[in-house]
Amino acid sequence: MSVRREPSPPPPFGYALVRTPMGPLLLPQKVVDEIREKEAKQAQAQLRRERAKERRKDRQAKKEVLARTEAAAATYPAKPQPGFYRVLPRFSEQVLAGDDHVKVSTADHDVHQRRRALRERLTALGPDRRIARPHDATRALDTLEAELPNFSGPLRLVRNTLAVAEATNAPVRIPPMLLLGPPGIGKTLFSHRLAQLLGAPYASIAFDQPSAGTQLRGSDKHWSNSESGLLFKLIALGDAANPVILLDELDKAASDNGRTGDPLGQLHGTLEPQNARQTLDASSEIEIDASLTTYIATANSIRGLQTPLLSRMEIFSLAPPSPEQSVQVASQIARSVLERLGLQERVRFERQAIYVLAHLSPRLILRTVEKAVAAAVRDGREQISEAQVCDEIGVLAEGPKLH
Repeated sequence: MSVRREPSPPPPFGYALVRTPMGPLLLPQKVVDEIREKEAKQAQAQLRRERAKERRKDRQAKKEVLARTEAAAATYPAKPQPGFYRVLPRFSEQVLAGDDHVKVSTADHDVHQRRRALRERLTALGPDRRIARPHDATRALDTLEAELPNFSGPLRLVRNTLAVAEATNAPVRIPPMLLLGPPGIGKTLFSHRLAQLLGAPYASIAFDQPSAGTQLRGSDKHWSNSESGLLFKLIALGDAANPVILLDELDKAASDNGRTGDPLGQLHGTLEPQNARQTLDASSEIEIDASLTTYIATANSIRGLQTPLLSRMEIFSLAPPSPEQSVQVASQIARSVLERLGLQERVRFERQAIYVLAHLSPRLILRTVEKAVAAAVRDGREQISEAQVCDEIGVLAEGPKLH
């Protein structure tokens, strides 16, 4: 049997029913209004006190951050020491001061922690990085020209740039260059060897990949997989201010038809030294001076590449080496490998073996020579014959690349 509960009658006119810990209480409406007004004023006063407390804490935190910043800044020189370059121009403001005093939301907590760890690492490294300088550049250039005789144009630009840098005691920054030519003529090998010659860090971006558009200057900080760009990693987190970066297959990005945005758009500012002095990394939101970076771009043709981009680069059209040059390239690469390994007195290539190597691209010549020399050392042989070179070509994953 259910019991039906009758509804409570409404309070008399001018009164209000107030629920208290002791139970419902009937009070005049005027008294209820006064109580509520008093509670509201107390809540507002409490809020003002809490905000004032937060402001005092914030001011104190800022003072502490400023004190740490000034103390840390005092340990760094006002200007770079000889042989070094200031790659973090806003070091005190963006790295030392940071945003440790800022209250962050839960959603931004991971971003804040990641940036704090990064600033701690940069504080340990300081604002300056060494300037990589070439060692015995003339001899190295002569060797490189012997290996790549069809690269006389780019090598002339490098020689002239190094001569000016030496005469003025300025850091080496080779103008951006675009190497045009078919695959397999040594464009990538040239960029590797140039970085070795300069004693500089080296990295590359493949513009036939969808991620090319964010690799240079980083991805947005709010992405879960946000990552700093290549420039920031090489310069701010590296040890040299003037790396060499290969921009491989630019024409592949130009033929993408906008499906992944404009991966070439990031180059317009970075290729100009004046703009590159204020390169902002998208992930860390820290500004670096990337104006000493050397860029070497490659493409099979300029089809699809826009004039504003081309106007920022020295363009060289390269042809495959002639038969005589190919033999010269093969001989020089074989000699370089033997000298590097200290085996020039113990192992030699027969002339016919060099002729076989001359049919390969420079990259495959290098790989084949290294394999053939290793096999000769293993077997205790002093000579490497045509047949033995052919055996090594046969086991190459890519197969021979004939000119």
